[in-house]
Amino acid sequence: SDHSQAKLIRYNCPSSKVQLKQIKILNGGHNIPNPTFFLWPTKLLGNVNEDLNVPEIIMNFFYELN
Repeated sequence: SDHSQAKLIRYNCPSSKVQLKQIKILNGGHNIPNPTFFLWPTKLLGNVNEDLNVPEIIMNFFYELN
């Protein structure tokens, strides 16, 4: 276990159909959450959250804009 947890928070704008999503990492370190980053120096950077693949989430966000 990576000793951290990802929490998804959704916000809906009442005047439009825009939905914002915030991902909050509880007990995470100073790094990008990713299940494949296992060589991070946890003593320096803290826990690596393995619940999400944030680089993939970022890329999907930009792909959906097109």
